[in-house]
Amino acid sequence: MKGAALFLLLFSSSLLIAAEPQTKCCADLEFLLGKWEASGSGQIGSSSGVMTFASDLQGQVIIRRNESQSKNGTHNDLMIIYKDSAGVIHGDFFDSEGHVIPYTVTVSENPQGAVFLHPGSNSEPGFRFTDTLKADGNLDLLFEIAPPGSSEFRTYLKGTAHRTS
Repeated sequence: MKGAALFLLLFSSSLLIAAEPQTKCCADLEFLLGKWEASGSGQIGSSSGVMTFASDLQGQVIIRRNESQSKNGTHNDLMIIYKDSAGVIHGDFFDSEGHVIPYTVTVSENPQGAVFLHPGSNSEPGFRFTDTLKADGNLDLLFEIAPPGSSEFRTYLKGTAHRTS
């Protein structure tokens, strides 16, 4: 009997949780959704690639995938973008070089854009991605790095992307 009561309690609790309205993640980032072809240049020389932003888990996350080519070879990365219970947007970044970097995301309206910021610390560098939607529908891309212990970001890579789908 105790087992049946416990099951009923757990089952009814899961129904209550499932019945709560779900807030879609990151509606302010919908301008990024789609497939983009990008090219740029910077400290690694010229690079080009394809990135996609796709809504997943019934709108609860956005998955960003990137594959780029440069003189250093192929680079792949994945970012899972989500909103926490306080409404703060985060992006957890993973790449083919073994980096795992947590970002906080700030969205701007005019111009429409997003800044992905990892401030770094005294022992690790800071990173900042800025994606800005231009009037022609293309994205300006900027990737900056700050040395450990510094808040002064320097351009590492700058480019443009156009939506292909």
